[in-house]
Amino acid sequence: MSGKRQLSILSCFQNNQLPKKVARSEDTVEEAVEEAVEETVEEVEEPVEETGENPLETEKRRGLCGAATYRCSFKKEWSTRWPFMTMGTTSSFYWCSVCRQENSCAHQGVRDISRHVEGKGHRAKEQPLNSVSSIAQFYVPETSVGGMSVQEAKTRRAEGKVAVAMVQHNVPFAVADHFSPLYKECFRDSPTAQGFKSASTKTTCIINEAVAPHFRKELVMKMRENPFTLFTDGSNDTGLEKMNPLTVRIFDTNKVVHRFLDVHHQWAELWHR
Repeated sequence: MSGKRQLSILSCFQNNQLPKKVARSEDTVEEAVEEAVEETVEEVEEPVEETGENPLETEKRRGLCGAATYRCSFKKEWSTRWPFMTMGTTSSFYWCSVCRQENSCAHQGVRDISRHVEGKGHRAKEQPLNSVSSIAQFYVPETSVGGMSVQEAKTRRAEGKVAVAMVQHNVPFAVADHFSPLYKECFRDSPTAQGFKSASTKTTCIINEAVAPHFRKELVMKMRENPFTLFTDGSNDTGLEKMNPLTVRIFDTNKVVHRFLDVHHQWAELWHR
């Protein structure tokens, strides 16, 4: 007899509930008890579905669900949003270069990082960094020309070309005072025009200190190799200063050219000695 059937028989006699069909003979009593037990077992037993799983394993799996089972990992896209954030020692941690500390992002991932960034501690450390100016302006870029950036070299070249063009066409240097604001107004989309700053004083300095020495040296080198003739004359000014320009006629390549060499300034008192 099974354990459940024995339990049902005992319960019948403990509760003083005898079967409905009870005979006086022993065989009839046993048959009646067995019928009552079977009815009781049918009422008590419930259908149990067999899943084929171990109850211990099912209970263990229930205790390891959610965030404890799946850990979030640091993603590279987060560094694009927050440049001061990088992956920590493992993929479940992130390193904050502002706070100089490593925190976990395994629970909620990006939410853990945003919560840290919005926190008072991180903001208090980030505020002094935002008020400090960058030192990049004190460093010369690697691609430079003569210690200047590429864009600055383009602007200086434009200023020199305009100064030479003014000399070639005998344009007064006073006109250069109007070029800088005019170029900025006409060429707003050009960084070269926006950086153009050459008024009359700077244009004069470019011609006398940069352009003139270069062409004078070039002319002297040609005079050493080719025949030439010097010409000089004096100004008719009635002032105290007298100018004596010196020009050269020289054979250059396949033709004879006339070039300016220098000008000599002399005071009037020297003429009376």
